[in-house]
Amino acid sequence: MTELYIDGQLAALPEGFNITFTSENPYFTRSSNYSLDIELPMPANHAIFKHVNRLDVTKKKTILPATLIVDARCLLYGSAVLLSVEDALVKVQLVSGNAEFNLLTNDDLYIDELDLGTYFLPITDRPFGGFLPSSRMTAYYGSVDDAEVVWLPVFYQEVKQENLNNNVQYEDGNNNFLPCPEFLRTCVQPYLLTVIKKLVEHFGYILDTSFFNNNFLRNIYICSAVPSLQLADALPHWTISDFFDELEKFLCAITIVDENTKTVRFVGLNDYFSNSDKEVINNSSLLREFEVEIEDNKNDKDISSGNVSYNLPSYTDDGYWRLDKDLLDAAHKIEYANYLDMKHAYDTMDKEERKKAIFILGKRCYINYSKDNKDTLREVNLYSDLIRNPESSDPDTSLKITPAKIAQYDIGMYKFLLHNFDYVKTDTSLVLNIPVVSYYRAAYDQNPFNIQEAIEGNVELQEKRKKNEYMEVAINTGKFNRQNVTYSGQTHAYDYAYPFTDYQQKTGAQLTDFLPYSLSLNDVCPDSVGHRLSVLKMFHSNIPYTIQFQADKLPDVNKVFLIGNKQYLCEKIETEIDADGLSKVLKGTFYRIE
Repeated sequence: MTELYIDGQLAALPEGFNITFTSENPYFTRSSNYSLDIELPMPANHAIFKHVNRLDVTKKKTILPATLIVDARCLLYGSAVLLSVEDALVKVQLVSGNAEFNLLTNDDLYIDELDLGTYFLPITDRPFGGFLPSSRMTAYYGSVDDAEVVWLPVFYQEVKQENLNNNVQYEDGNNNFLPCPEFLRTCVQPYLLTVIKKLVEHFGYILDTSFFNNNFLRNIYICSAVPSLQLADALPHWTISDFFDELEKFLCAITIVDENTKTVRFVGLNDYFSNSDKEVINNSSLLREFEVEIEDNKNDKDISSGNVSYNLPSYTDDGYWRLDKDLLDAAHKIEYANYLDMKHAYDTMDKEERKKAIFILGKRCYINYSKDNKDTLREVNLYSDLIRNPESSDPDTSLKITPAKIAQYDIGMYKFLLHNFDYVKTDTSLVLNIPVVSYYRAAYDQNPFNIQEAIEGNVELQEKRKKNEYMEVAINTGKFNRQNVTYSGQTHAYDYAYPFTDYQQKTGAQLTDFLPYSLSLNDVCPDSVGHRLSVLKMFHSNIPYTIQFQADKLPDVNKVFLIGNKQYLCEKIETEIDADGLSKVLKGTFYRIE
């Protein structure tokens, strides 16, 4: 028996009621349970849809809560979407779980155009002159457990003082500080976890954050140089669907939506099929089995194989110091077992000879770098592509959540002169890591402008400004790093806040180490994007099997299937449902586990 409840009311089903119901595996499709079009008679369902079929009633997009019960089992707990209205019937589609979440978020909604909240500088009792005590730094630069956003310094496009937003002035002789001294250059920079939570809650869902527990990715924040206190202004011009696609690739994870609790969570690709329970289809239940096609092209969402790259703003000397593959292949390379051996060899090498070599240490590359008549050993190629296919260097998957460039910049130190109420920069040096982002725009209200000049194209209108295409990120652990500061002939150690994208990006005066995290695509440490990519398992072949079988109920497509003594992963299962219940014949698409 089949019962359909819409908006809490039992729907009247038409004579000859028959629908196709599909259960999809989010591992393959980011969808889940849905039906094809269902025709419901009117006015028999007037209690649900009121007079929607009348000509004089304005039609609008309608989504109502729905429950589909088949053979005394709840097959779907989600929504009914009103698709079309005719004189004697209405058409709806049923969706739940991931499919329902996709429906709600798949309109042309851009994450930078949503109202995700406004954040104000966290301390209202800022001194009217002078500095804040260093104990207040956590409010501005704390970890994701302490704050939803940070206010760290950031450059846009070029490393120069006039391009520095969220500036901070540290007091000479200690680490008291004055954050964001210029209000109109204040940029909110949210943690990635904050953005995910805000987006999920915007559509009425709850975020389960357990994926991020003990995960270095929880420390990632979005670097933005857009002067604004609105969270959305820090985001790229992506649709909701684009955002979750990019997020899944970057996190090496799958989005799962629980249709009952309306909870969104992430599951690591390697953990998705860790459940030991299996769905068993006996040989006696099989109707037929055949191979459909051999797919040569990899799904662009599949990052378990193929080459992976960051979609960085440019390929020249842009702050990332990447090496062209031909250059890397042609250059003389010397490998070393540890850094001390490499440094000793570099220091004792002829100055002209070391300019002609690339020094290799594990997954890291170094070159001789000359500046101001001084040679240093400099790391390069940290953000090179991950090449898994030796026959091609072209990327199969490109990530648009990218590491920001990191510049080591002398931000200096200041004194406050009470007699003229001014902050004066001293000669004391303080070098910090500051991200450099590619995108900038003024986010405050458009100033009045000359209409004629606007017609002639000499005024930049906010609506026509170029949108941000990238999400540039860095790591901020909330752990303040100690470094030496020399002033008045004395050296003292103080703690300061500064981000990184790789744990070896220490400044020259830094005394403490960053936590061993890296956004490199190279496997440079266990807590790196490269390591997460390198340990991904390829569970299945690219050959889909269409298998028909008999069953009394709809199997769980998220489990491993045992069919004819062979293991398969299920992409989807389709079945027919009529007024009497579920068809006993089901058709599934499967991939054999190898």
